[in-house]
Amino acid sequence: VGGTNGKTTTATMLKFCLEKNGFKVLQNNSGANLLNGIASIIALNSSTLSRLDFDAAIFEVDENSLPDVLDYITPNALILLNLFRDQLDRYGEVNSIVTEWKKAISRLPQSVSLIVNGDDPGLLEIGDGHKGTLYFSVESENLKKKDLTHDVDFIYCPRCQTKLNFTQIAYSHIGKYKCPKCGFSNPKSKVYKNIFFPL
Repeated sequence: VGGTNGKTTTATMLKFCLEKNGFKVLQNNSGANLLNGIASIIALNSSTLSRLDFDAAIFEVDENSLPDVLDYITPNALILLNLFRDQLDRYGEVNSIVTEWKKAISRLPQSVSLIVNGDDPGLLEIGDGHKGTLYFSVESENLKKKDLTHDVDFIYCPRCQTKLNFTQIAYSHIGKYKCPKCGFSNPKSKVYKNIFFPL
């Protein structure tokens, strides 16, 4: 599970669902979401023969560490939640993170399921060309905001650099968008109902 916000919540929900269905799950729930932290979780839970006695593993991964982690772990599924200018001092612009994610994901086998937030325009093209991509979205009636605020991280079309038109917004740049020049817009997504944004 990669992204700036929501990794712990998403990973915890996934673990809960799997455990309710009888799976034994390993999770890095201590917040160790950098490469060395994930390696430590694996080492601490391995047997003396370097085996893991789990049916599944769920790792939340820091956005800057995701390409490094994917060099060592090929997941069955990769969930990409969002990208924000959370730590500019360490990571630079979010566009550089997008570029690194695209490179890393292009090296993954097509059998890996890629689950991407289609409401984040910065993430949309990451799934292009990957056969196993599924986009998710929040139903429009739960996107209450109409105007962009000062904290928007993606305002320009990643294809032609034209300013995007946003018609509905959950928060920041997450919402319904379209490029007036090239038509870049939200993909056809699986819409999840009854998700409430109190913002």
